[in-house]
Amino acid sequence: MAQTRELELGTHTELPIEDYHYRTGGISPTGAKAILRSPRDYWLRFRSPQRDQFIKPDTPALKNGKIIHAMLLEPHLVRSLVAVAPQVDRRTKTGKQEWAAFMETCPPDALVVREDEYLRLQDCADRIHESEVWKQLVEPYRAVVRAETTFVSELDDVAVKVRPDLIVEPKPDEALIIDLKSASDPMPEPFQRAAYSLGYHISAAMNVDVLASLGVRAEYVFLTFNLDPDYPTVIGYSASAAFLDFGRIEYREALATLRLCERYDEWPLPNQQIDPETGKVGTYLIDLDPPPYAKTASGQPYRPNH
Repeated sequence: MAQTRELELGTHTELPIEDYHYRTGGISPTGAKAILRSPRDYWLRFRSPQRDQFIKPDTPALKNGKIIHAMLLEPHLVRSLVAVAPQVDRRTKTGKQEWAAFMETCPPDALVVREDEYLRLQDCADRIHESEVWKQLVEPYRAVVRAETTFVSELDDVAVKVRPDLIVEPKPDEALIIDLKSASDPMPEPFQRAAYSLGYHISAAMNVDVLASLGVRAEYVFLTFNLDPDYPTVIGYSASAAFLDFGRIEYREALATLRLCERYDEWPLPNQQIDPETGKVGTYLIDLDPPPYAKTASGQPYRPNH
């Protein structure tokens, strides 16, 4: 089991991402979303003695995201982070031998990709570098750009930690937070739906408010891109005041739930609730209603009678 250590309030550089999520105190935006799903889910992933088993291997999408992040933000780390696999037929004896030789020299934590995948990701990173939004937001401030820095503060009497992809600081008390997002469709309407369903508003609000508590006024920008070589698209979105306010409502609910759970050391399931006066956990049935987007067989939107 990994030991948890508390982080001092302020700025932390060179903190490994696994330590940020699983081996340091404080709640992150990922943790806030987990506790809104279920306090039990949060406890299992971030507090339980077995939490190391919830560190899952990278999905292909997450692996691609890490590689593009490195190509854009920390190109000096790409060689140590990525291992380009040889194109061999692993069904043949020769192919198996060549693959075994490659794996013997491959660092254990390396992100392994085929050469054609690597070239596709490099092309995507190049397109982002060449986009007008990157040139406007990042290139003029290259000397004051920080990547993968952890910030820790207290919000609503709870230790909160955030880790922006990229932060541009043209002035000591001003910052632009840039969140790189790979999107299957980065156009406005589908990205708006994805941003809500994936809780991007919660992440944005927590990042902005943590930096504000540390004396830095920040704006939050999503830089979205797709990996389709036939239809390359890079679009920037600014988190509006309404978007951030909506995120604040949700993350403050998560922090209030966390305080209550810690007070009684109870971590209920979605169909359970802690009595704030007694600490007793009650269990109830959840009403299963049609979702807001449900339609009838005739294609008409569903309208409840009540």
